[in-house]
Amino acid sequence: MPLNIDPTNILSYGVIGLGFLLAFLAYRLSSKEQERVEPRRSILVTIHVFMIFSIILCMIGFGSEYVRRLPGDDVNQEVGSLKQQVAQKEAEIKSKQAKVDARVAEVNSQALLLERYRERARRQQDRAQQYITALRSAVVIPIVPATAREAINQLIDLLQLPPVEPRVG
Repeated sequence: MPLNIDPTNILSYGVIGLGFLLAFLAYRLSSKEQERVEPRRSILVTIHVFMIFSIILCMIGFGSEYVRRLPGDDVNQEVGSLKQQVAQKEAEIKSKQAKVDARVAEVNSQALLLERYRERARRQQDRAQQYITALRSAVVIPIVPATAREAINQLIDLLQLPPVEPRVG
């Protein structure tokens, strides 16, 4: 059974391909020698030794491929570089988180101050409403002079103005 094997294609696999090609050639030599009427024993032994050498060469090729695929210095350097980048990013995140936390504390403080201001404004508005009620009842008293009534009405108008809302920024 003739096989058309392209040796250049097999040798492109490196040491593994060379070992396979040598083992295959040893197999063909062995089968040709065994086709003889009287096979030569010394030739068969030599072919078998050559075949064992080819198999050992294949094993060395597999071993070298395995070792080559193991993580080496390049991977360790890349891992170290990535660890440094992660540490830098974590430091940046911590810095930004500290800024965010400071801003949140500032906003919370402003919100608390605004709430206190609004509560004080509500109390003052209630007090102003009480003054307005008292002043309106004073305006209707007949003994209050007309000039005083005008001043009281202006005061009532001023007390009715809404409080100024502070700007939060």
